[in-house]
Amino acid sequence: SFQYADLYDLVKTSDGGYIACGKIFGQVACIYKIDSFGNLQWSKFYIAPFSKVFERVIEVNGGYLFCGLHTNSGVDTRTILLRTDENGDSIWQKDYGLFNNFLLPAALFNSTQGYLFFVTAYDNIELRYVNCLLKVDINGIVLDSILIDVPAPMNKHDRLRNVFKINNNKFVLSCFRIGPLASDTVYAEAKIIDSSGNTLHHKSFLGFEW
Repeated sequence: SFQYADLYDLVKTSDGGYIACGKIFGQVACIYKIDSFGNLQWSKFYIAPFSKVFERVIEVNGGYLFCGLHTNSGVDTRTILLRTDENGDSIWQKDYGLFNNFLLPAALFNSTQGYLFFVTAYDNIELRYVNCLLKVDINGIVLDSILIDVPAPMNKHDRLRNVFKINNNKFVLSCFRIGPLASDTVYAEAKIIDSSGNTLHHKSFLGFEW
């Protein structure tokens, strides 16, 4: 039953069905495999000491890869990658953090070396959000972590909303940028970047007074 599930992502699978992920009861991560007619084939649930949620999923060779948040306490939240087989059983799980705080998953992709995932990280020292690209191998080992473009000015918040893949070396990012005050102007931004985090094209759109 999907009665208590909050689903964050759903993608079509190679067998014609779908794989969905999210959370139930506010703190238990959930995975649902659905056939092409919408019938539930199987479900899996993963529990953390405090809370857990899967926000992104992609199909990979022999199974699936999920990206989400894993919280051991109210102040210790980290991004996780979970690699499963075709039945949703865990093969490995890795957790990641930058600036000694949490990452908010924005997108997840296959790559020639393994996987790419885009995140927004919170910098505890400068008290702002910055956007990052993490590259990991097929076992979840970090190959590189890249700050995307020049970070926003002090106390500005630059938050990723969506990422679209053009090809293996080019991505379109949509984000918004606001200041720390309630009266600050909000800007919507669109960027085209390469896989090294370099901005190839950038456009800002004036938003509104918060």
